[in-house]
Amino acid sequence: MRLLTVIALVFFLGACATPHAPLTPVSFSGPMHVTSDKTAKIRLASGAIRGSRDIGLIFVGTTPVPIPRGPYPHLQFNEEVQRIFVESFRGELQRLQIFRAAFDDSSEELSELDVQFTFAQTFHNPNRQEYTLDVVMEITGGKTPFTRKYHVISSEGDSWWEKIKQGHIPFFRNQPVTPGDGLISQDEQKRDVSLF
Repeated sequence: MRLLTVIALVFFLGACATPHAPLTPVSFSGPMHVTSDKTAKIRLASGAIRGSRDIGLIFVGTTPVPIPRGPYPHLQFNEEVQRIFVESFRGELQRLQIFRAAFDDSSEELSELDVQFTFAQTFHNPNRQEYTLDVVMEITGGKTPFTRKYHVISSEGDSWWEKIKQGHIPFFRNQPVTPGDGLISQDEQKRDVSLF
């Protein structure tokens, strides 16, 4: 009986833990239909970086005492994390040979195309460990300028168990669930071959 109690306690504590994990590198594993021998310069523009606040309760005896918490700058999708994303994306463009060379914006190299990521707004909700990103990708210098807007919600596609652990199910938290716009659709993921 004691062993079962210890095992149950370990599982419950493990389910509550949310370690601070590093950003997963950008990677594309599907078939690639577009390659080029052009060069590109990858730029980053960072906009508003926000996080929500909440109120926690601690009990002093039997009296609940509200304590304001957040926002948590070290958990936000800040400029440092955005730069890691852009660097990872730049490496993936070269690995897939979409560009012969992809340079960082600090490089003095001349390039034929400019790719700019504008993180217009990033928002972190610490109650659910949810990130909402509004990102614009612009490619200039080719036949025609190319612009794509993305609205990304990190919890989109989470399993039922992941949503329970993060507080997305109304039964387990006080706020109503508000479905997001979701990730980009399959139609929007199609490659624009005329770009090159």
